[in-house]
Amino acid sequence: MSSGNQLHGKAAVVTGASSGIGEGIAEGFAREGADVAISGRDQAKLDAVAARLQELGARTHVVAHDLAADGEAARLVDEARDAFGAVNIAVHSAGIFEPFAFVDAPIESFDQTFGLNVRAGFLLAQAAARQMSEGDSIIFISSIAGHVAFPTSVVYCGTKGAVELMVKAMCTELSPLGIRVNSIAPSLFDT
Repeated sequence: MSSGNQLHGKAAVVTGASSGIGEGIAEGFAREGADVAISGRDQAKLDAVAARLQELGARTHVVAHDLAADGEAARLVDEARDAFGAVNIAVHSAGIFEPFAFVDAPIESFDQTFGLNVRAGFLLAQAAARQMSEGDSIIFISSIAGHVAFPTSVVYCGTKGAVELMVKAMCTELSPLGIRVNSIAPSLFDT
């Protein structure tokens, strides 16, 4: 059983933390003693999550924004660093899944999904890595769809396949610096 302080003195950033997997990750970090900056689009949901994290003893910082907008990933990392003194863990859990038959998939959905699932995660990891030290960690919440194809999921599968290879490439550059980069590829979750 966890002692509840494995991450004491560490600071984490978690995107997509207003619900689902991101919310659960943020809570897990708080239970282990980390300070947690949470990001998402819904201020009220983020405030409710932050209140629960504070009840667990975590210092929190909330950023309600469109993570895919230019400059927002870097702003999130900068604000978390300013609030906590460092960012030791960065988790990109924010994501979009819009099922469309391949022949009907609108390019706007393609652009939006790649913008959040891939581009925003790339920019978050880049901003975090620039100020991380040995022992720090970047984590992408990928999907089984990055390994196995599904119908009505061409765009989503493409984003998660891109995430899987970006993580491998980031490892080649960051592991010599002692910064871990991992992806977690869950299947469906009932959230």
